[in-house]
Amino acid sequence: MKNIVFVLLLLIFCKTDEQIIQPKNSAKLVETRNNWGYSGWGGSPKNWKKKTNLDEVEISGVDWYYTITTGKASHRSVELKSLNYRLATCKISAVKDNIDLIIFEVGKSIHRDLKIESPMYQSLKEELKDKELGSVECKSLTDEEEFKSCDCVVYIKYEGGKSALKKKIGD
Repeated sequence: MKNIVFVLLLLIFCKTDEQIIQPKNSAKLVETRNNWGYSGWGGSPKNWKKKTNLDEVEISGVDWYYTITTGKASHRSVELKSLNYRLATCKISAVKDNIDLIIFEVGKSIHRDLKIESPMYQSLKEELKDKELGSVECKSLTDEEEFKSCDCVVYIKYEGGKSALKKKIGD
């Protein structure tokens, strides 16, 4: 019964008709993965989901850090041959399986020479451990009908953005 409820919740929050948005500012394009996506500090994912262009999203706030991660659909979703279920589990994987990478990317935005073994990185992990994480958009790395693996634009929220986090963690 719990599995059925979980699957239903995943399907409710999952959409397969998402469009790809790219910013007008080419400096914000991610150079890898076919120039798809956005990386850096910006505004609310709600603006992104409304299909607002990224130039407007950037202006509307700085509390969210965006980056691209890769996820993988669960074995069960593949067995069930459900596109929505594969998309939902891929999106979840893109966030949960990449938390350390997301935190590291946030850290690199504050301190270019950040190392995983540094005390600053450990402080950053502690500071960000309970912050809001999510994904905005995903695209299949395989055929659209498969969605066994995906790239997703994911975000983490930190109130006050880069400057507040830099003050808290220090240089």
